[in-house]
Amino acid sequence: MKQAEHQASQRNAGTRNRHAEVLAHAVHVLNSRGVSQTSLGQIADDLGISRAALYYYVDDLQDLVFQCYRETCIRLTAQMGDALRIGGNEAEVIARFITESLDPNGREFASLSEIGVLSEAQKDEILGLYDGLLAQLAGVIAKGVSTGRLRPCDGWIAAHTIISMIFWIPISEGWVPAVRSVPHAPSANALVDLVLNGIVAPGAHIEKTRELDFGPLFPSSKGLFDKEFLTLARKEALLRAASQLFNQKGIDATSLDEVAAAVGATKRAILHYFGDKLALAEQAYKRAYRIYLFIPQTLAASDLTPVEQLSSAWIAISEAYLQDDVAPLTSRAGLGGFGKAAREDIEGLSVQLTRDYREILANARAAGQLRQFDDGAFLMVVAGACSWLARGIFSAEPSEYGRISKEISDLLMMGLRHE
Repeated sequence: MKQAEHQASQRNAGTRNRHAEVLAHAVHVLNSRGVSQTSLGQIADDLGISRAALYYYVDDLQDLVFQCYRETCIRLTAQMGDALRIGGNEAEVIARFITESLDPNGREFASLSEIGVLSEAQKDEILGLYDGLLAQLAGVIAKGVSTGRLRPCDGWIAAHTIISMIFWIPISEGWVPAVRSVPHAPSANALVDLVLNGIVAPGAHIEKTRELDFGPLFPSSKGLFDKEFLTLARKEALLRAASQLFNQKGIDATSLDEVAAAVGATKRAILHYFGDKLALAEQAYKRAYRIYLFIPQTLAASDLTPVEQLSSAWIAISEAYLQDDVAPLTSRAGLGGFGKAAREDIEGLSVQLTRDYREILANARAAGQLRQFDDGAFLMVVAGACSWLARGIFSAEPSEYGRISKEISDLLMMGLRHE
């Protein structure tokens, strides 16, 4: 009897290990290629098992995505709980949570970038787990603020921003080619350093910031019957609608009919202007980079000091995500699903954006306005700071946009520690 129980226990352990192996590999594929470029057949082939065997662990692709997302939320929540149980002051708890979450020797976690593919019940469960994790971190920050060990700030906005950067890390190497040489391990150290200490040097001051007008980026008419304007305006409306829907639902879960209906057009119009959904997504990403590049280039030509340019940049990015008439597409899973030419084009834009910010950072450091930190690692982690604003997991009144954007900027510039 004991032998039979032992054998059953071994079989169960083997099943659990294989299940964990399936999820671990699926997470990596989802992070690098996205749902639309992932298939159960591919997962089974990669693992050297039959598709029938894979169905022992998952019902379908949607269930696989759900399991990956749920396992990620449960694991991160457990790590937050461990950080709290070990104790220490609030800064130590936050640092421990980030470090454990981004342990390079740990399992990769899913970026939660395509929740829209899930059923409503699955989505509710994932968002419930996410909200629980968020509440724990926000509570730690609020306690630190109340005791004076952390500077005054909105704990919920800070928690959203920190977790957004954590979820960005698994897909960052597919989007930031100019800093790809930065090892994964320093990402945790860079994020802890940024969250706690910010980037501003002691004694440096941010006297003013500047709001940006994104109007010059978009089509303008030369007259009532300007055909070129009408064409460009239709394309811009479709790209903006696609970006908003892709942000909220994910690319795979959004149909071309939905995009067309959002602007009173037809699917045929999208096919005419862009081609298929992948081509539409490519153009939406290129539109996003036009917006991203406009920010540092405009600020670099202003009369702001370099450190004020950086502070204004984070505000502008946040405002862009919050404004429905701007709404750039956020970076999701890696570029693996695109063809070579599209990948090279988008990576070229990413490289240019990195160069622009490196120049502002260099100017700010030369002026003595920044403390010492690894610019490459910083640019890798900071890229995900504002994307949570566009994910459909948060809503705010327009009157709150300025406050939210300033809170995010202050976190990135000054960190959480009390001066």
